[in-house]
Amino acid sequence: MEILKRAYTSPKIDVYRMVFPQESNTYHFQKPGGKLESASLIGVGKWLKNLFGDCPELINKIDSKQIKDELEMGRYYGDSCK
Repeated sequence: MEILKRAYTSPKIDVYRMVFPQESNTYHFQKPGGKLESASLIGVGKWLKNLFGDCPELINKIDSKQIKDELEMGRYYGDSCK
């Protein structure tokens, strides 16, 4: 069983961080009306591009490694993407 704590919220996306069974930097994302999703270790780049595909500016920042942290990606998406 995993317990998640909301790390960021906006009208576009909610970001949760796993805090149990141990605290980690594993993040889960949920768009309004969507299911709770998290990246698998395999195909994380493709998964992120699918999740944030409606925000080309964020995809460019991920590709160029300007943004590497998943929480920062969620914040950028919620605050800066239209």
